[in-house]
Amino acid sequence: MRPIALHNRQQIWTTLHRTLSRAVHQLEERVDPRTKTTLEQMVFAIVVTGTTRLNKLAKFLLPWHHAKTAHNVETALSISLQEARYAERALLHEHSGVAYAVIPPKAFDTYRRHKIIIIDPTTYEKRTRRGKRGRSMQYPMQLKDLPYERYPQGYVDVWAGVLLKQRRWLPLARGRFSSLHPEPLSQNQVEAEVLWDAICCVPRGVPILAVGDRGLGRKAMFTWLRERHCDALFRLRRDINVTYQGAWRNVQEVARELKPWGRATWREGREKPLSGQVVVFRAVLTEDTAEGPEITFVVLFPDHGSDPLILGTTLSVDTLAEAREIIRVYEKRWVIETSFEILKGSFGLEKFMVREWRATERLLNLVAMAFTLLILLLESTQRNIAALLTQAVRVLKMWATFKTLTIGKLREAIALDFAEEPKAWLALAR
Repeated sequence: MRPIALHNRQQIWTTLHRTLSRAVHQLEERVDPRTKTTLEQMVFAIVVTGTTRLNKLAKFLLPWHHAKTAHNVETALSISLQEARYAERALLHEHSGVAYAVIPPKAFDTYRRHKIIIIDPTTYEKRTRRGKRGRSMQYPMQLKDLPYERYPQGYVDVWAGVLLKQRRWLPLARGRFSSLHPEPLSQNQVEAEVLWDAICCVPRGVPILAVGDRGLGRKAMFTWLRERHCDALFRLRRDINVTYQGAWRNVQEVARELKPWGRATWREGREKPLSGQVVVFRAVLTEDTAEGPEITFVVLFPDHGSDPLILGTTLSVDTLAEAREIIRVYEKRWVIETSFEILKGSFGLEKFMVREWRATERLLNLVAMAFTLLILLLESTQRNIAALLTQAVRVLKMWATFKTLTIGKLREAIALDFAEEPKAWLALAR
């Protein structure tokens, strides 16, 4: 009997090589073959080691390089991140387009035939090595962390991706914001650029529903999406005003005066579900009705005094069942929060020690590609990859109790197999 291991581990490198090669081939500017090889190796190293620290990646990649020490490899990786000639944003876009095309159509989660694109920002706090004060991350700005009343230095990073079934999410675009960057864009502009990059990965003619949390649900975003023939579903703040029956009023005040349509439940992530009355009405987002779009508001007032859930959507809501469906679709937004936890916990997303803005941007893109690689494996219909996933389940069951093979669990299985068979992993890309 063969020992429990990832005997089909070669499929990971093969999938990476095929996807990245197609993405590089579609770029307008030619990429040096050595740069492409370095990119493949770094993505592969991030998947296997689960870190973005260059010194650890260099130790893993040392056998593949003609270098005497891991420090030399680390220097080479650092130089490549800063000086290699390729368009990092275009490469990520092409890679996302290739990944989207590879995903089987039945794997996408849809609502009224709309592909659901979820957008949300995350934050990274500034990190400094000992003895290198003053040489930390470039252009860190002050962040506002309301739940903990903290104001650390760092970046805001915006991600957008398409929703898949089984609570999975395929990242399609990302972009960072700092108010101190010499080429300033507002965070709203960064969010619009990231969302547009994600939308462009979807074939033309496919209806799109953009879903986001508070902060993204601003009036300009609804107008921006309407101009691009996309629908929107965003949570709104309690202090937003709307024009309802010719009067400029607070949205919550309007909702409390209307007759409820019935009852519904809402669950925020891992919290207990909240039940309450649902109110639905249409109103205009601007005081001048000729300027703003008329949208549908779905407001749920919980029974036990919690803050109301205020959703705004460009979709029509004509029945209580449709109002409940809108709430269910918004609940699926939580998958991006779970993905951020996996990216930061299993891929080292926020633990990078790269200083230069451009190098950090490229490294974060490589993390997105590594995450995408495992999503492609989980969604693949190939027999060899299915065998690999079966082996991953057996490896996990050997070490601990196991329920479902998620992207975090798959990376955990890879790490366990690498610890047992390091030579087999290092031989893959030689």
